[in-house]
Amino acid sequence: MSRSYNAVTCGECSLCCKLMGVSSINKPVNRWCRHCTKPGCGIYHDRPRDCQDYACIWLQSHEGEGLSHIEPMALELKPSVCGGILDVTKDGESLLVHMNVGVDYRKGELGQFIKRFSMIPRRVIIVEGVHRKVLWENTVLAEWNAADDDRQEFLLPQQVTPA
Repeated sequence: MSRSYNAVTCGECSLCCKLMGVSSINKPVNRWCRHCTKPGCGIYHDRPRDCQDYACIWLQSHEGEGLSHIEPMALELKPSVCGGILDVTKDGESLLVHMNVGVDYRKGELGQFIKRFSMIPRRVIIVEGVHRKVLWENTVLAEWNAADDDRQEFLLPQQVTPA
């Protein structure tokens, strides 16, 4: 399903254009897309399917799609404000937080949200450049460096979720 989000919906935010990888246009993670006009996309009408289909949790909460069961998230959790993009893993079991390099995920409203989520208990995966952390009940269970490529899936060791 193609999404119809545009600069009006995302406003000044275009952090996904930096933090997310898009293999169809050889765009690596943690680098600005060459088509990003901050905000907006220079090839919006012809953008790749991955870009058309993607919406962060903050945006979904405001559009009522996918996450219609939750209240719209606070402005402080918008990626352009907090410096991180909230997402879920493909299995829907874990919170995935893509952080802009140099931004501390433990600070502010984002830090409080992550802490509350990890206490449910649910696994939280923090992605900071090539560095990965897995949190459970606000404790770091595992840390590792991943290859600096455009993969969006995160293969986790089985032992990172307590029994």
